[in-house]
Amino acid sequence: MSNNIDDIIGKIKSNSADENRKLAEQLKSNLSQSQTEALNNLMSNKDLMQKLLSSDAAKNIINKLGGDKNGHK
Repeated sequence: MSNNIDDIIGKIKSNSADENRKLAEQLKSNLSQSQTEALNNLMSNKDLMQKLLSSDAAKNIINKLGGDKNGHK
């Protein structure tokens, strides 16, 4: 799994903002209705987002994306 995440992070970092926006839209379009609802609930819940972004796994991904250097912590 770690290599897969590293591959995805590498692709995100090498993509343009427009390419990443299109990728996100494509990924979201493949979600089921219940998955879309769960994602929307998560994204609109500050407490859940804070818990998610405070996890070690999320911090590791953010650091690999360069969030520790450009203020996107």
